[in-house]
Amino acid sequence: MDNCIQIGRGDLKVWVGKPGKYYNRTRFDWTGFIPQVSLKGHTFCTTEASSWHQNGSGGVGLCDEFRIDEETMGWDKTDKLFLKPGVGLLERADDKPYHFGTEYNIVKPFPCTMEAGADYVDFHLDAISLKGLSYTMDKHVGVIDNMVFITTTVTNNGEKPLHFREYNHNFLSLDGLGAHPEVSLTLTNNYYNSDETPGLIMNEDSITFTDEIKGSFMIFCRDPKPYAPMRWELRDKKAGLSVQEWGDFDVTDFLAWGGPHVISPEIYGDFPVKPGQARSWTRVWKFFADKEENT
Repeated sequence: MDNCIQIGRGDLKVWVGKPGKYYNRTRFDWTGFIPQVSLKGHTFCTTEASSWHQNGSGGVGLCDEFRIDEETMGWDKTDKLFLKPGVGLLERADDKPYHFGTEYNIVKPFPCTMEAGADYVDFHLDAISLKGLSYTMDKHVGVIDNMVFITTTVTNNGEKPLHFREYNHNFLSLDGLGAHPEVSLTLTNNYYNSDETPGLIMNEDSITFTDEIKGSFMIFCRDPKPYAPMRWELRDKKAGLSVQEWGDFDVTDFLAWGGPHVISPEIYGDFPVKPGQARSWTRVWKFFADKEENT
């Protein structure tokens, strides 16, 4: 895979994009961008874009985004410059509110260094200062057995407090089969509901599909209060594959987006960081093949 580093251990292979080369747009974090994971020759990831969703933002596989709100990361009405974590110093062309789907001018990417071994990739982003905001970010991508770990550490070197809201989009399709009647998405916490979507079945503790799924769906949390750590599992009985994700942080939101070719469970976390302090959190994905028992 071009512009990627392959790491792995045993039957698990993980492709990690080189920052600014594999992905160089303004929505997703350039570091820890994983376009594909393979276990025993089976694949787990897909693209955001498709025949029914052509106007995507370049998402592929396991890629995280830091959300931007008004008055955060330097975004305000008096200056067109703002910081996008994982990307760099950006410039808006007008006074419209920030939107994740908008492509902004990249004034300066965060300076990045990278070190890789057989089963890990480490990234370090140097700070760009803007209006009292300044921070560095370190990211460790590691592989152990059939698991992928991503640990993110942000250090506030500036004068103002920072508030990071991060999630991983998880563009998933097990062996490329997409959504079909033998696919289920199960949560350890029953926190979701949705408007009626043809082809989408809401069960007590899981989401399943029919062959009628044609367009996109969106499933939201029922309660905006912070949750304890949670876990989801996407299973495809036809392929004999499944994947789980969880983290070591309290979940502040959960949603799932998808359509015929992709299912994207998204766990959100909020990470405030005071000046002079650092904050770390870890996400874990566990992959299963050959109808192995999930433990």
